[in-house]
Amino acid sequence: MLNQRYEDYVVFVANKIVADKKYLIFHEWCIELSAVNFSFIEEIYDKTYIEDKPRGNIIGRIDLCIDANLYPRRYDIETYDDRCPTHKTHPMYIENVYNEVVEYDGIKLFKYHYPNEALLTHVKCTNSFLVVVSNTHDAKKYTRFAIKRILAEGLISHGIYSLHGAAVAKDESGYVFIAASQQGKTTLFSELLQDGFSALNDDIVFWKKSNQDIYLLSCPILPHHREGKYKSISGLFIEEQAKLEAVFIVSKGAKIESINPVPSKKYLKKILRSCSNHGEIPLNEVYLSDFNSLLASKYYEFQMTTEYKNNLNIFYTCIYNK
Repeated sequence: MLNQRYEDYVVFVANKIVADKKYLIFHEWCIELSAVNFSFIEEIYDKTYIEDKPRGNIIGRIDLCIDANLYPRRYDIETYDDRCPTHKTHPMYIENVYNEVVEYDGIKLFKYHYPNEALLTHVKCTNSFLVVVSNTHDAKKYTRFAIKRILAEGLISHGIYSLHGAAVAKDESGYVFIAASQQGKTTLFSELLQDGFSALNDDIVFWKKSNQDIYLLSCPILPHHREGKYKSISGLFIEEQAKLEAVFIVSKGAKIESINPVPSKKYLKKILRSCSNHGEIPLNEVYLSDFNSLLASKYYEFQMTTEYKNNLNIFYTCIYNK
C-alpha cells in the first residue's frame, strides 16, 4: 500500500553505485582512476600501461562521473569540432555565461561551458581531480586534461618538468618540436613514427636534468583523434629515457622548407609559455638552474611546407649531418 501511494512521486534517496579502479602507469609512478565506465580509457592512454593494481608510488587520483542528465544537450556533440572557434550564433552559446576558474585554499574549480560542458575540481595538497561530465566524448577530453595536470604538477618535486610540445626518439636521442596550434607538429610527429621513430608524446613532453644533460621521458597519453592525421600509436612508446639532442621551433606555410640554428633567447617567451602550459612553473633555484640547461640545448627554426616528405628529408639532413 505504501509503495502504491507514493509511486507517482520522485524518490530522493540516492542509489549507491560502487566505482571500479584502474591505474595509469608512468615510469615509477601511477595515477589512480576511479569510474563506473572504462570503455573509453584505451582511447586516451596506451593499454600497455593500464593495470588493475598500482605499480610504484601513486602520484595523484582522478574520480570520474559521467551522467547524461547533468547538462542539457543543446547541440550535436558528435559532429561539433571543439578545436575550432565558435560563433555566438551556435546553439551552445549562453548569453553572458563564460568559462571560469575559481581558486581558494588550495582548491581549483574549473567551470567549462565551451567548447564542452564540464566541472572539474583539483585539490592541490592531494593532487587529485574530480571530473564531472555528461558523455564519454567529454570524459575523454577532460580525463586527458586531468592526467596531464597531475603529472605536470606531481613530478616537480622529483625534478621532472613538463613542456607543451611533441617529441620523438631514435637510438637514445630525443628531439622536441614546439609550435602553436595547427602548425603541423602532430602531423610531423605521426610522420616520424611511421618512419621508425619512437613516441615520447605529441602534446606534453617531460624532461629532467642529469649531470649537464637534458633527458626526455615518454608519456603514454594518446593523441586527440584527428581524422586522417595518424594511425594508432598504442605500443610505440619507449620506457627508456632519451637524451635531448635538439629543440625545433616549428611553423607551417613556408614556400620552401628550411631549418636554421637559432639562439634560444630569441624564443624565450615561447619556451616559457610552453613550460607553463600544463602546470605552474616552480620559481626556485633548482628549476631555474635546470631551465638554463634546457636553454643551453641546440635550437633550430623549422619552417615547413605542406609537403611532409620534403620536411622529413630536411629534418634528417639536420640531425644526421650535425
